Amino acid sequence: MRGTPRTPPILLGQSRAIQELRQKIRQVAPTSESVLIVGENGTGKDLVARALHAASRRQEYPLVRVPCAALDPAAMEAEIFGQGDPATGMPVRVGRIERADRGTLLLDEVTHLPPALQAKLRRVLDERSLDRPGFAGAIPVDLRVLSLLQRSPSEEVAAGRLRQELYYRLAVVPIEIPPLRQRREDIPDLCAHFLQLVAERLHCAPCVFAREALDLLARYDWPGNVRELENLVTRATVLHAGERVTVAAVADWLEVPLAAPGGDAAERLSAVERRHIEATLERFQGHRARTAQALGIGVRTLSAKLKEYGTQPAAGAVPSAHVAF
Repeated sequence: MRGTPRTPPILLGQSRAIQELRQKIRQVAPTSESVLIVGENGTGKDLVARALHAASRRQEYPLVRVPCAALDPAAMEAEIFGQGDPATGMPVRVGRIERADRGTLLLDEVTHLPPALQAKLRRVLDERSLDRPGFAGAIPVDLRVLSLLQRSPSEEVAAGRLRQELYYRLAVVPIEIPPLRQRREDIPDLCAHFLQLVAERLHCAPCVFAREALDLLARYDWPGNVRELENLVTRATVLHAGERVTVAAVADWLEVPLAAPGGDAAERLSAVERRHIEATLERFQGHRARTAQALGIGVRTLSAKLKEYGTQPAAGAVPSAHVAF
C-alpha cells in the first residue's frame, strides 16, 4: 500500500515495522471497530486513517474530520453535535457527527475537547444516537470512529486530558505508528519516492543524493519524521535540480543533534560531519582529491578540516598541493 501523490507515503518501505503496520491495516480496515492511531508528529497518522477508511465497507460515504485543537471553543459543541430544530424555527446547523453518518468520523487530538463534550461524545458512541442541542428527540447515527493522538493515551488519561471511559471506546483497536528513526532502512525508498514526486511537481529534473549524503540521512534522528524528510527532499530539489546533492549540503540542513551509532548520547553535527569525512577519506585510501570530489567540497576545504582533526595524509596519498583546482 503506497501513498497517493498528495500524501506522504508513510506506508512505503520494507522494514519489519512498516510491514506489520500494513498487515494490521488489512486486518482492521474491513471492520467497523473504533481505532486509536498513536504516533509522533509527522509519522503519517492521517494517512493511516484514510487508508483504513478507503479499505472499509464505508468507503463510499464521508470521512469527516474533527480537528479538535483548531475548533473555536465557543462554537465547539455546535460544530461537532450541531444545533437547532426546523420545527421550532430555530436555524439548523448540522454537526460533524451527523455529516459522518454511515461513514467515518475522524477525531484529531480529542484531548482538546472539554470533559463535558468528551462525556457527550461517549454517550453518542454508546447509544449510536445524537442529542442535537435545540432539537427535541434523538437522531440515530451509524458511524465508525478513528482517533489520532500524538502522545501516549495512558499519559493523557493520567493527566486528566482524556476521560478514561471515552478512551476505552476509542481504543478498541490501537495502532501505533513507528517514528522514522525506528525504521531507518526505509529512508532510501522514501527518498527515491519523494525525489521523483517533487521533481514532477516542480517540473524539473530530479536531483541525486550522494552515497555519503544518504548515509548521513540514515543516521539522523528525524524529529519531524516523514514530513521532515519530504521537506528536506523538496529543499534539495529546489536548490539542486538535476544535480548531485553532497553530504556537505545535507549537513548544513540538519541543525539538531544526530543519533550516535551504538550509543545513547547524541552527537553534534560537527562530530557526524567529521566521521563522514574521515570514512570517505579511508574509502579512497587517503586520496584527498577524490575524497573532496565525493564530498562535494574543495580540496583546500578538505585539507583545512583534516588539519583541524589532526588527520595525517596516508602513505602514498596525493598531497593537496599537487592537485589542480
